[in-house]
Amino acid sequence: LNAPGGFFTLPLSYARAHRQHKRTSSSPDSLSERSGGEARSAQASPGSLHKLAVPLARCEVPEVRDAAIAAAGFINPDALKDLMEELVPLLREAVDRKQENMRRRRRRDALRLNLNKMLLFIAQKKTFSNSTFAVEGGSLHPTLTEYLDGARQCLEVEAEKDAPAAREQRLTFADFVTELIKSFPLETYGSLMKKELCRNLFCLFSGWCGPLAKHLGTLVPQPTPEVDER
Repeated sequence: LNAPGGFFTLPLSYARAHRQHKRTSSSPDSLSERSGGEARSAQASPGSLHKLAVPLARCEVPEVRDAAIAAAGFINPDALKDLMEELVPLLREAVDRKQENMRRRRRRDALRLNLNKMLLFIAQKKTFSNSTFAVEGGSLHPTLTEYLDGARQCLEVEAEKDAPAAREQRLTFADFVTELIKSFPLETYGSLMKKELCRNLFCLFSGWCGPLAKHLGTLVPQPTPEVDER
């Protein structure tokens, strides 16, 4: 309505509705709902987010799975320990070589591929080298070395396969190992992995080099023959 002075005035019904809205919005129930939501958001922690994101690494929806892998790949070095603790069951499952049917084996291979992609992202960001968790006593944490050795054994069994999925498995794992080692200073290479693990990984990778593998065999350290002093 237009007042005599030319100003626009709101209807009386609007003022009543506005007062009713103010009373309901400031009611104890609404305040408790808001405070409850704030309390829930305040209780959120990185560990709870890891518990939600890690299982998505096996999700069958590509968009969801890739988003979870990329998110974990950008983990903060200070939070790497929490993430790896959540990953331990999946890491062990991915390298478990027990007898199983073809469907479960394919799911396990897919899980190992997704974990390799996640670990590759983390290594490319140099998160392992900047975290106090990844190195223990000058060597890689046992969680990492056990997974490296387990994945190596799985790939050795599947060495004869030449399907695109098998090639992607080999390429992703090789990239992960390369980026993992490169992320650490050169002076730590001698103690980063045990010699047996280094030798086994080298033999695995050299077997993927085709005709060039026979030339790489001379790079493997040979045991020194014992000299008979008699």
